[in-house]
Amino acid sequence: MATGVYHRETTISQRGLMVKMRKAGNTLKEIASACHCDIQTVRRWCRKHDEKMSDESLKSKSHAPKNPRMTLKETRNNVVKMKKEHKEWGDKRIAGELLKEGIGITNGTVYNILRSEGFYPLKKTAAIR
Repeated sequence: MATGVYHRETTISQRGLMVKMRKAGNTLKEIASACHCDIQTVRRWCRKHDEKMSDESLKSKSHAPKNPRMTLKETRNNVVKMKKEHKEWGDKRIAGELLKEGIGITNGTVYNILRSEGFYPLKKTAAIR
């Protein structure tokens, strides 16, 4: 249950201390007090360490946003290169040609890449009065 108190992220040394204190037989409450964190935090890190049985499990995972569907730079460069070489080609044609080369990409993605690169002007919208 959340206590409503924010605790900053624990460090690797704090997590190591949690595991050592837990192995020494200290209670979760004692460990949480010594490490200035919540009981659930102590329980989580001790469980992660017990599951993996290594100090690698005490390292924090990156919180950076991840987008596995993001188009590769190489693919983006291929789209732009094709458009420059064949100005008359549209989204569907470029997507089809890339598919022949083994690069699966949708027409919409090709359009978005070309628009972001300045090949297509942004659509004008009516002014709000």
